Amino acid sequence: MSDVKVTLHGVDEVKKRITNLRRYTAKIQNAPVPTVVSKTALDASLKQAQELYKTPKNKPRYPLRWKSDKQRIAVIIRLKEEGNLPYKRTGRQDAAWRVSVKTNEITISNEARDPKTGKFYAIFTIGAFQQPFHKDTSWTKRTTTIEKQILKPITDDLLKRALDGIEKSKHG
Repeated sequence: MSDVKVTLHGVDEVKKRITNLRRYTAKIQNAPVPTVVSKTALDASLKQAQELYKTPKNKPRYPLRWKSDKQRIAVIIRLKEEGNLPYKRTGRQDAAWRVSVKTNEITISNEARDPKTGKFYAIFTIGAFQQPFHKDTSWTKRTTTIEKQILKPITDDLLKRALDGIEKSKHG
């Protein structure tokens, strides 16, 4: 599984948002929380991930900052071997976002793999191990704020379903 992923475990985030609504707090404490998420919400979250982490269009800032001379040399050799020098972005990472839904867990991840090694590489471009030259080439680094934006359509959908359930039980 990819190292760059956003996961909503259970419904904790939804419960937090529900209990923050003062007028419903008392009724919601014991209300069942919906566990079904609409395909529309999942698609919207996936689209958010694709948009927030899309391949940058702007030009890199030169000179690029390399972690070491060894890294710089290895990358240049590899790009020459692949016939990709000067480097042109492939767009593989943009097309590699996936949604996985399991019981009480929704994961949005980037499954982009290096074609030569088969290893996931988004962790280096946008993830925890983002390299200095990726920042110089305008890649957005993963943050908690962006993860919340990605999950917002899902949490909004679950919140709406919870509130609809309360309204139905009140009138039914």
